[in-house]
Amino acid sequence: MSVLRKIGYSFLGLLAGDVALLALLVWLSGGWDTSLLEIIVFYVLLFTLLGWIVIGIPAVLLMDVQLLKRLRWVLVILIGSALGALAWFLLWIFSDLFSGPHYHLNLAAHWGWSLVEWSEISWAMLVSTVAFAAYSALARRTSSAQ
Repeated sequence: MSVLRKIGYSFLGLLAGDVALLALLVWLSGGWDTSLLEIIVFYVLLFTLLGWIVIGIPAVLLMDVQLLKRLRWVLVILIGSALGALAWFLLWIFSDLFSGPHYHLNLAAHWGWSLVEWSEISWAMLVSTVAFAAYSALARRTSSAQ
């Protein structure tokens, strides 16, 4: 599979992960709320895109599609979840380096959402898991067709 196709499939996976996150946030909020727009712009567009660039693209470029075809879906989900946690951790470290030790990416506290105590790392893991599963499905389908 070509490099551009891998990157394209991973971007489609990222979009699927972002839609899953948006659906979760709408459900947790009890419906569409204008504060969700801030979260979408700040978290989804900034952090998921950065995570995809820093972790997602290198991961799909380094992973062999033939190996991916042999993985069970449970492992695909675990790998996707681990990649999300890794992306969150790296972005958290970089945010501390560039903005001082007292700033953290605690969006739930910023918006006063007590029901989302597990917020960012879980969000990153959700986005990454859905993204990697979608990428895996597309890569497997394309690889089987060739």
